[in-house]
Amino acid sequence: MISTIKFSANFVSCYTEHNVPVIGIGDDPEEPKHYIIISQFIDKNESFDDSIGLQGHFFESEISNAIKKIQINKSHLIIDIKEGKGQKIGIDKIHIDLYIANEEFEQLYQYIIDIFDKSTTIIELKK
Repeated sequence: MISTIKFSANFVSCYTEHNVPVIGIGDDPEEPKHYIIISQFIDKNESFDDSIGLQGHFFESEISNAIKKIQINKSHLIIDIKEGKGQKIGIDKIHIDLYIANEEFEQLYQYIIDIFDKSTTIIELKK
């Protein structure tokens, strides 16, 4: 059964480690029960979309090339999962209600633009 994952997040961490940009979004900075992690490890032998990984509390390991569409504004982040990938993990959408400071939102917004700049993912950005 394919479903939508919905949770609230009051914590965002965006950083780059060893040239790998990482976005972490969750309900607690120390021990989140609900979270996602988006990262981009560029490998010359794979497509750009394959370099973007998604992890979350709702499945066991990272999946690549899974994100079809992202919609973001100050209050929400909505991620549509590609059909084939969604069937593997049992979800078609991740809906996150954001309760974060303006500075965190600006950083999240910029990291999404940077990570998905060359991707085929459709991004709807609204500040």
